[in-house]
Amino acid sequence: MTSNITIQDGKVELSPFDSTELSKLLQETMENIKNKENDETIKKELKNTILSKLNQNSSQYKYIISITTLANKGDANDITITNDVGALWSPKKDGLLNFQLLNDITKTQYFITVFYIFK
Repeated sequence: MTSNITIQDGKVELSPFDSTELSKLLQETMENIKNKENDETIKKELKNTILSKLNQNSSQYKYIISITTLANKGDANDITITNDVGALWSPKKDGLLNFQLLNDITKTQYFITVFYIFK
């Protein structure tokens, strides 16, 4: 299972969660659900797991979860996907983290963005 973490915008040292712990939670969740055939079920369980964990850590933030899916069902091996996000927020209190998960059974990639916004 591969997980790449890219930090963009905001001050991550003020993050309401530990990015390594959240990455591990995402990897464990994917391992437990990767055999499910329905992609919507996989995305729903990923979102619910992340939101539940974040809500337990801090209620001082609002959270937004975005999941982009890349599934290659053809023969093309060279695929590029780009997702840009813009936001108006306080860079001292708010931010986002990007995670990449791979379902090694279906070869589907999930790009997960977690936004945290101080209330």
